[in-house]
Order: sequence, then structure tokens, then C-alpha cells
Amino acid sequence: LYLGLNPSATPDQVTKAILDSATINRLTLIGSTSTNPSPNRLLNVGALTGASTDVTKVLETTDASGKVTTAYFVRESATPSDRFTQFPVAVPNDYLVIGGGAVGTGSKFIEPFLKAANFLTISQADFGRNVWKVSTKEFPRPTPFRLQAYAIGLKIAGISPQDLLGLGHVRSLLSSSGQPSLQGVANASIFDAANYVLLGGGFGVGDGGYVVESVPMNQTNWRVRAVSTTPLTVVSQGIWLRKNIPNIGVFTNSIHAEQSSLSSLYPAHPWGATFAIPDDGQVLTGCGASVNSSGAKNWIWQLSPHFSGSRYGVYDAVCSAGANDLTLTDPGSLTLHALKLRGY
Repeated sequence: LYLGLNPSATPDQVTKAILDSATINRLTLIGSTSTNPSPNRLLNVGALTGASTDVTKVLETTDASGKVTTAYFVRESATPSDRFTQFPVAVPNDYLVIGGGAVGTGSKFIEPFLKAANFLTISQADFGRNVWKVSTKEFPRPTPFRLQAYAIGLKIAGISPQDLLGLGHVRSLLSSSGQPSLQGVANASIFDAANYVLLGGGFGVGDGGYVVESVPMNQTNWRVRAVSTTPLTVVSQGIWLRKNIPNIGVFTNSIHAEQSSLSSLYPAHPWGATFAIPDDGQVLTGCGASVNSSGAKNWIWQLSPHFSGSRYGVYDAVCSAGANDLTLTDPGSLTLHALKLRGY
């Protein structure tokens, strides 16, 4: 099943996906002893393959020019799992995937610290399958939950999604932090920045890593930072659109950043949404967040589009994010980023 969805995966990658997505410590009477312990992992097909309820279109918006349309899709896992591995949210073929996100588990409530949570480790586009894929990891112990993941699809009037990608009008670049370290940073950069606008970006971290930042630095760079107890490699993904597509239109964007004014009740668990986005006929294409803390660190468990509570109305798409410390309190705040696009 997994190989059918990931035909280029190696045997080691298939084995790792099966083990990582398995439900832990659910089996009894399995003959485990102190000298011959059982790994106690139960196959979880739903988490392995992304089997879930149907993808639902939450919202579709068109910019003031009528040239740019974005739609926001959500998919929830059919069953709870301790972790999810490359859980896909498919975008219909008349859209091109350009963004997305997910909600793991964390807290916004008053408490000294969380006992356990599920953090995001991968959130990025897979253009080969036209999906946004998400992975999560539990810490410090198994905490089964139902994953809610999102994808943002793009349409531009007068050109097919396949031509947007195939003719290089939409470009995606991946960059690695290189040498593994305890605090990895990766920057995905486009060299032809004068001709492209940034739509958004994504991230990926190795086992043991936790993301603390995934943000646009400017029109050229998408930066990802992560921390780990063991050396890790960080991957950053940037996604760009050509500014001038002949016979189609000219496209501009804005990058809005603000420190969250909607905070959690306990500052060790910062959470917020970008409410103050200038609404000038643009559509939302991507979200980013950066955790501002200095001690034990807060790790990101939510970074996704958000569809309720906006000052422009319930049906507007904004961005939301959440982060948590664990075992040691580390009060902090979030800076959220929203990327918007319009045509002329």
C-alpha cells in the first residue's frame, strides 16, 4: 500500500514508514520478556497510507482581477494514531497544490506544562502527486489523535495547472541544512528572484527534530529552523510564481507579518492567528510562523490556514499557528506570516 503511493521509496524507507506509523503499546499477551522484549507495534494502515474521510473544499476565493483563484481543502485521518507519516491531502486536477499545513495536538490553556503532544515534522508540497503531505511525531510518549491536514490549490485563468508547473511558471526548490547539527537552519532560495513572487513554503526535519520556524525572509528566501537532541538535517521548501506570464497576466504579492495578538492563556503555549491582513483584493497562498523563546524552546504543533474568527468574517482564510514547551516551561510568543497574491 505504501509503495503504491510512494513508488520511488527504498526498502529501508518502506520499513521505516511502517514502523513510524504503527500504533505503539496496544498489544497484550504477546509473550514479551525482559530478555526477549517485543517492540509492541500494531500496524496502522490508516496512518501509513493516509486513508481518511474524503477531502473537503472549505473555501474558494478569487482575487479582484478575476485571474487568481485559490481553494482550501481539509482532510482528517479516519482513525487516531500516535504519529503520521507523509499523510497526503490531494488537490483536484484543476488546481495546482501550492500550500497547506496541519494541526497536531497541543494546548492553549493554563497549565505548567503539557504531559504529551504531537508536533509537525513534515509539511510540504509533493508536486509529483499534486498533494500536500504532513508528518507528525509524538513526544514524550504515544498520544493517539486524529490528524487534520490542509492543502491550498491554485488556479490562474487562461492556463492549466499542468502548464503552470511544466512551463516553469510555478517553481519549487528544496534546500537542506547540510551537515547535521542540534540546531539546523535551511534556506530555500531562488536565483531569478527579479522575475518571481513568493507563494509560500514548507519544511521537513529528520527523526528527533522539532520545528521552531518556517517563514519567508523576503521574496527570495524561505527559512526553516529546527532543534533536536541528536544531530539532524533540516529541509526548506520555497514555492514561487512567475511575475509576468505572457498573454495571461502580471502578478504581485504581499508578505504580512505580525506578532500574535491573540495569545494563549498561558504564555508557555503561544498560539495565534493573523487577523490584521490587509484585504485589498488578494487571496491567501501560504502561511509561516516563528516561535520567539529563549530557554527550553517551544515547538510547532499547528501551522495551517484558519477559517473562523477573522475580523473580515467567518469565511475568510487567515493563518494560525501554535507551539508548546514540554517538561520545562519556556514562555514565548509567535510571529505569524501570511502571503497573499493578486493579478492584473
